Amino acid sequence: MKTWLVVIFSFLSFYDNEFVFVRCSKNDGCKRTEIVDFKAEFEVMKGNSHTLLKRVIIDEIETSVLKNQNNELENTMRLCSCKIEELNDIIIQNQLELNETRSELSETKKSFTDSLAKTKKSFTDSLSKTKKSFTDSLALFYQQMQTLKSDLMNQNKKVFIGFSAFMSEHSVKAHSKSLRKGDTLIFTKTETNSYQVYKTATGVFTAPSSGTYAFTWTLCVDSRIKDGGYGEFGTELVVDGQICGTLHADTESYSDDACSTGFIIKYVRKTGEVYLRNNDDHQGYILSKDSQTRTTFSGWKLD
Repeated sequence: MKTWLVVIFSFLSFYDNEFVFVRCSKNDGCKRTEIVDFKAEFEVMKGNSHTLLKRVIIDEIETSVLKNQNNELENTMRLCSCKIEELNDIIIQNQLELNETRSELSETKKSFTDSLAKTKKSFTDSLSKTKKSFTDSLALFYQQMQTLKSDLMNQNKKVFIGFSAFMSEHSVKAHSKSLRKGDTLIFTKTETNSYQVYKTATGVFTAPSSGTYAFTWTLCVDSRIKDGGYGEFGTELVVDGQICGTLHADTESYSDDACSTGFIIKYVRKTGEVYLRNNDDHQGYILSKDSQTRTTFSGWKLD
């Protein structure tokens, strides 16, 4: 377009000059003033043409810039279009995956619901069976306990638990001499000792079962042997670590033996221990003779 405008402008310039020259040649009588005026108008037209040409050039440059920008914009639009298509593909793929996930989730939910219902039913049935089994077992256990209780009551009625012990004539003198405060009295012989509840080696009775027991003991002192004085002894009954009874026997004259007897009823737990012990300093000897009198210790279960 720029080239064509230059050609046109050149043609007009040449044509006007020629026209003026010819016109003036043919008519010698043309005025000089008219020629000058015509040239002035022509110069104005020429300046306007130059201005128009500059504007056209500027418009061409701006048009070129706009074309470049338009090309860049078109490239950007094509790129955006490609990105949009990619995004659409991604959205479609994600939508498909989301639908698959929803379907799987729905199936999982249904499966979980069915499994939960089955588990609940199974648990309910199992709990019901366990409850019934436990009730039956509890009833059977109660019946067995009642039977066992009845058997034990019958057994307790039939079986005697008790002991009756005394100090041997052959060992009483040495034992009396060896006793110190707090020492256990040892009864080395027994008349009765069911289930060996009384130990002659230690002088201790051990309860085989819990219950109420009766205990009695008789302490005699010898008035015929003088050792710092005639016989005088004191004892205390210890039940499961607690003192439950005391007894004292004393003779002050020759050939005047003395005896004292104690009796107590006490609850004793199973494996509880019962024994007699010397509770003070003593003088003389304990008296225990088959032909005269015995120092004894006895106990038995009442229930």
